[in-house]
Amino acid sequence: DLYDSLFTFLVLLNTITLSLNKYGQKEEMVIFLENTNKWFTWLFIYEMFAKILGIGLKKYFGDRMNWLDGSIVMISIFEMLSSKVMPSQNLSGLKTIRTLRTFRVFRVVRLLRSLKSMQTILGVV
Repeated sequence: DLYDSLFTFLVLLNTITLSLNKYGQKEEMVIFLENTNKWFTWLFIYEMFAKILGIGLKKYFGDRMNWLDGSIVMISIFEMLSSKVMPSQNLSGLKTIRTLRTFRVFRVVRLLRSLKSMQTILGVV
């Protein structure tokens, strides 16, 4: 349906923006990617809570892909909260948590799962 297609497209866009991050880039690009990350984080928070409200906790956690999605969202929420609570702290643990947002890339698996032709190819391999 349209809702799932929209969020699948957002996962793809998020994957592309995450891949743009590199060492030594210009400050404008760093700011752009940080703002983009915040927008995607809020969109995925909305998606998770909308699904939970729409289908209920039992059905939400009955789908293992939602376990991955929910875990990534919870890590993102923790990252956002920790940066607000301790903005001036330079803790290496928080830097590690910040790198965990790259696990959002695993949401691309949702694309593979939804494409019947891709399932056939993976089945042959």
